[in-house]
Amino acid sequence: MLHDRGHPVHVLTVLRHNLKPVPVSAEEVMAYLDEHDLHRVLVLAHSKGGLIGKYAMTRLDPHGRIDRMVAVSTPFAGSKYAVLAPVRHLRVFRAADPVLAGLARELDANTRITSVYAVFDTLIPGGSELAGAENVRLDLGGHFRILADRRTAAAVLRAADGD
Repeated sequence: MLHDRGHPVHVLTVLRHNLKPVPVSAEEVMAYLDEHDLHRVLVLAHSKGGLIGKYAMTRLDPHGRIDRMVAVSTPFAGSKYAVLAPVRHLRVFRAADPVLAGLARELDANTRITSVYAVFDTLIPGGSELAGAENVRLDLGGHFRILADRRTAAAVLRAADGD
């Protein structure tokens, strides 16, 4: 859909299953942007990808390559379920996690973020509302179902087109 509207699309396959720590993945994002000399980038991210995108925007982008981001179902404030996670890569979604807590203090970037989230998310029961961001709350449920919703697509296109 973005490609059909004339927007160049890059998929970062290096992130793969997204099991690495947020800072490591954000470094990989910035390395890709630097390698391809990309500017005025719109990051489109789902779930942990939104944390990676915000980390890259706030900590690793001195040249302002990332213009804005659309984050879908991102646990900006963490998830109360993270304390129950049996594996380390899911425990980072605790609100008290140092990376997550640090990102929560980075308020300036929020004005360049569109957060799209469902009224009920099975993995992020607290939602994905982000102070200062454009928040798009959709009346549906689920963490992944939102990806196929036309309203999510519309929010992505509005951000990409600069509307």
